[in-house]
Amino acid sequence: TGVRGERVAAWYTEQSDDVYWPTYNKTLEEKKFSSKSINDLDRSTSKILNSTQKPFAETVDTRGLVVGYVQSGKTANYIGLIAKAADAGYKLIVVLTGTKEALRKQTQERIDKDLLSKNEDKWYVMTKSRDFRKQQEQLPHAMMSASIPCICVVKKNQAILRNLVDWLTKEDGHTQENPRLVPEIIRKKCPLLIIDDECDEASINVSRNEEQSRIYQRLMALISAMPRAAYIGYTA
Repeated sequence: TGVRGERVAAWYTEQSDDVYWPTYNKTLEEKKFSSKSINDLDRSTSKILNSTQKPFAETVDTRGLVVGYVQSGKTANYIGLIAKAADAGYKLIVVLTGTKEALRKQTQERIDKDLLSKNEDKWYVMTKSRDFRKQQEQLPHAMMSASIPCICVVKKNQAILRNLVDWLTKEDGHTQENPRLVPEIIRKKCPLLIIDDECDEASINVSRNEEQSRIYQRLMALISAMPRAAYIGYTA
């Protein structure tokens, strides 16, 4: 079931040339998920994706919250959502985990095993054994213009999120005196989907002062950095 502030016209349907969702669907079967569980997950992820705007709509500015029971398959659900979003045209997918590296690695390993390893040549993976670092093999221009989607699994750490925003928006040699920014026309080619796992941890602005809390600031900066951005929080 779901509640929506505004009705969004359903736009997502599975296509015959989809790559990521059919592969993930097969993975669920191999993991002995029941056909009912897979069908439920299929329906719910389509509904969630249809509650965002179409990735290449003129404006993508979606905020959403998914609430499930504890141990109800939350991770399986958002991996399914990632697969469908990639098929639909979202180019950059950022998964925010908790504040500890152990949880980030656990989430990374699950996504790698269940989704990325099945189509290794069809993903640009920005994180693996380590969290995000600015020294990426690929510059943001190339990543944003590439034909394959990019995925990044990061902790909710203000320094790491700042580095990610800087990498997406600032070119080499950027300074305040001589700003060199990735042009908006390039960033607009790259619809962003943020999956915020355990979104009630650290993401909320809990500052009692006028200044916003650091991680909330960085999260808002990440959303603002990309002209087309959808944010979906998950909690139980």
